[in-house]
Amino acid sequence: MKQTQIICKNCGNGCFLQIITEQNTIISINGNRCDGGKRYAEHILFTAYLETTLPTTDGKTVWVRSTEPIPTSIRQKCLKALSGMVLETPIIKGEMILQDAADCGVDIVAAENIF
Repeated sequence: MKQTQIICKNCGNGCFLQIITEQNTIISINGNRCDGGKRYAEHILFTAYLETTLPTTDGKTVWVRSTEPIPTSIRQKCLKALSGMVLETPIIKGEMILQDAADCGVDIVAAENIF
């Protein structure tokens, strides 16, 4: 079991949440004053934006990111779908890099311009 402490930002009360998890499952949450605390804890603990770099054909690297948070349980699957990709410059911020990455329903886009 793992204990995590966060401040909930769901409704503005700023509750201090104490969360106990085991194998990506919330066992208990203490400290929340509304039902939104559980939803917020699940979102913070089990989803995140995917951010990484990819090489370009001219030896540079470009930051890419998911357009939405993805479950941490499929993060490795999405990274594997990106592995081996080499992009051609120029790359414009927001340009589609990989649509529906690893069938997770989230697109990967360029996070910066590279010329």
